[in-house]
Formats: sequence, structure tokens, C-alpha cells
Amino acid sequence: MESLFPEIFFLSFFVPLILRIAIAIIFFLDAKALWQTGGSRAKMFALKKALFGLLLAVGFLTQLVAILGILVVLGRRIWLGKGVAPQSLSTNILTVGALLSLLILGAGAFAIDLPY
Repeated sequence: MESLFPEIFFLSFFVPLILRIAIAIIFFLDAKALWQTGGSRAKMFALKKALFGLLLAVGFLTQLVAILGILVVLGRRIWLGKGVAPQSLSTNILTVGALLSLLILGAGAFAIDLPY
């Protein structure tokens, strides 16, 4: 099937950059909420999410951070539950989907990772 805008396919290298920044923002906001509301376990998850958000924002070890980020998102859902700074299921599903995309696509443009 033909694409509606085939002229913009040259921008496909920047798609992982957009995903990286969006997930980093989600991680930073969740880390802030966890840090303000939780105990020691919540603060541990907050530090992990802040670190992974920083690594994703600069594009360092992107595929490794994508795998670990999926584990942290699922772990937060399981171990913290809904009691501490709840995050919606749809946000978690979209975050895991975007992290899986980064795992497959790689870091993209403006990253510290090697391109191959």
C-alpha cells in the first residue's frame, strides 16, 4: 500500500530520538512522584527510573536500558502496586511498547551509542 506522505521517510532516523525523549520524560515524572510519596522501596524505583531516563535522554546504552526499563516498569507495577503514586495501566503498556521499539530500532539520531 502506498504511503500518504512518502516524502518524509527520510526522517525515519529521528523516530528513536522522539521515543527516547518521550520515555525519558515519563520516567522523570514518575521518579519525581515516587520520590515525593514513597518509602525506601519507592525511592529505589525512583532512582532507577531517573537514571534510566537520563541514559535514554542522552542515548547511552539504549538497548540495555530498554530491557532494564521494561523490567523496572513491570517491577514497579508488581512490587509497588497501586498504593504509591499510581501510574495507569495504559501508560505502562505504551511505555513497554516504546521500549520494545527502541530495543529493535536502536538509539537513533543524536545518541552516544555506536550506530551498529
